[in-house]
Amino acid sequence: WMKHAFNKANSPQAGRICLVDSAVETTLNKLFTTTAYTDFNPHFEGLVTDGFARDHQFVRNIFGWDLHCTNRSPAIAPETSDTSGYLMGGAGSNAVTGGVANIFMNVLDDNTRPIMRAWRQMPKTETDRNVKLKRDEFDTTARFGLGAQRVDTLGVILTDPTKY
Repeated sequence: WMKHAFNKANSPQAGRICLVDSAVETTLNKLFTTTAYTDFNPHFEGLVTDGFARDHQFVRNIFGWDLHCTNRSPAIAPETSDTSGYLMGGAGSNAVTGGVANIFMNVLDDNTRPIMRAWRQMPKTETDRNVKLKRDEFDTTARFGLGAQRVDTLGVILTDPTKY
């Protein structure tokens, strides 16, 4: 679903990453069964012995996404839930209470990153001598900010970290 949403937003195919909870990797490892298609596909060799992830990064690109495992996914409050079930086919079919957010984004270049930092005033340092206290004093002034740049290259899917 997220690939479809990013395609409709004209997000480039390259640079798509996803930060997923460790439970998602466990779910994928449990759901995966070998077939002739994956047994002889060089992109999926060693999947049975190594699993999907190594050093918190998935070893395969899945449906155009480079997935990274994290144990620091943002937690969702217990009263938050997806009762619409739109993504999983049916009203209330996939309610999530107290889940974690899996973040999808495109980080290809400055034109596709969803969040950007910008300097309004670069750091400038001034020096002054405080004669009474017999010390040098330094002041640094800078102005910068963070903000959403292209929100159509950012998506979130909620998952339950206890169901895998």
